[in-house]
Amino acid sequence: MVKVETYKSEYPTSYFRLEPLESAGADSESPLLLFLPGNPGLVEYYIDYLQLVQAAFPQLEILCVSHAGFSTTHGEGPKELYPLSKQISHKLEVLRKEAFDGSGSKRQLLVMGHSVGSWILQRVILGVLDDSDLNSSYEVAFAGLITPTITDIAKSSNGRILKGLSERISRLPKLVGHLSFLISCLPSSVLEYLVGLKLGAASSGSLAATCKLVTSPSIVEQALSLASEEMRVIGADQSVNERFFGCKFEKWAYFAAADHWVADETRGLLMELYSENVDTELGAKGGITHSFCVSESKEFAEITISALEKAAVL
Repeated sequence: MVKVETYKSEYPTSYFRLEPLESAGADSESPLLLFLPGNPGLVEYYIDYLQLVQAAFPQLEILCVSHAGFSTTHGEGPKELYPLSKQISHKLEVLRKEAFDGSGSKRQLLVMGHSVGSWILQRVILGVLDDSDLNSSYEVAFAGLITPTITDIAKSSNGRILKGLSERISRLPKLVGHLSFLISCLPSSVLEYLVGLKLGAASSGSLAATCKLVTSPSIVEQALSLASEEMRVIGADQSVNERFFGCKFEKWAYFAAADHWVADETRGLLMELYSENVDTELGAKGGITHSFCVSESKEFAEITISALEKAAVL
């Protein structure tokens, strides 16, 4: 059974680690796959999915870390809200902690991000390349961007709604956090029933993760605060995209056919601009959704495995 624990960090962080199922050999370290969640950044949503991916690549060590402020294993909520800039610094701190000391060789690094995790991923990888210590510790081999919200998120259907609410109600994160406190007073059986009605055919892990989310005022406030910032910050500027997609490591981007967080126009622009430098994949209509980790872990794991096999980095 996978155990979600507290990561030793200056930021409130939960994580789980899947140790390699097979040795990479006496003369080499196991490749590391770092997975960055979407928003809300709870790692519990991704356990089933990443276990299936590792079963296909047993030499992989997989580390999934929550975003800062999204810890479900701390006894008390964080005392501050962590913006996008600190989410990037947080992931670079994790990579520094995970780096091997004195081995003399670079460890193969794969990074995958879901939704806003893809936006963070881009800046984390560029940070690795720009940092002499990290660059000497890791060889970036693969980047996977899953339903990526890396451009003009506020133009999406959900983005327009959230942007409007955030502009009209400046205290929206705090107010919804208070509502979360009231929800936490419900009997657990009632809460699980109501969440189950909303999620439908969700896995038991997703059901438990959602119950943790909606009953944690600090996580709800962090999620909405971060989402409001996403609406302001993730815009039309392509400078990071141009540099990132111009890098030499293998890159894969998966877009859902109907995505309420990625406008069709935005998806088309990204595929037009960068398809020569990245393996872009557009899902079938009625197929994988933006929130694949809730109820489509098996189906999307198969897609991910195919993408990794095609990239031939393992």
